[in-house]
Amino acid sequence: MHPRMTQTELAEIIGITPGFLAHIETGRSRPSLENTIALSKALGVAVFEMLYAAGRIDSLPTNDDTTIKEPELRMFFSDYWPRMPEDEKELFRQFMRIMKMRDRDRQSEQARRLKQLEPGKDSEPA
Repeated sequence: MHPRMTQTELAEIIGITPGFLAHIETGRSRPSLENTIALSKALGVAVFEMLYAAGRIDSLPTNDDTTIKEPELRMFFSDYWPRMPEDEKELFRQFMRIMKMRDRDRQSEQARRLKQLEPGKDSEPA
């Protein structure tokens, strides 16, 4: 997330006047779609949340998979990903596949250990 900033600083970042930003904050004006997206990036808030707050969509997505909750990752994907070269995107995708495999391996190992702890599962009948 970005550090605390004044209304003037925020207005400058998104390219509007402080007066117009004040009107947005008080509900006297409604930001354009472009300004809503710029506000979401500047504030580190999910675009869906800003669109909902601005009255541009009727409800938020209910699937938690559509929102990245970690601010640093959210900013990475909203700011850097769109201008990242395709070869770097592919490296990132490969990294994600490796992490998924590691997670599956951990889960399999945990399940194997739990199964070993269950009484009578691995012992031979007498």
